[in-house]
Amino acid sequence: MKTAEESIKQTCIELYNKKGSSAVYDYCNLLMDNNRFNRVQVNYAFCEQCYADTPHLKFECLICGQ
Repeated sequence: MKTAEESIKQTCIELYNKKGSSAVYDYCNLLMDNNRFNRVQVNYAFCEQCYADTPHLKFECLICGQ
């Protein structure tokens, strides 16, 4: 069984591959708005690889994985 964090990461990978980074941003914004996973904190932070503020989970960029 996947943890909530693994589920979020997998969903972000699938969204990125199918629809691009904007879909990942939309998904993460929805998570933050709905607070669907109370114990999992998705927030925005600067990613040097993406050179932008991106959604992060435990200091890992959900766009590029860095």
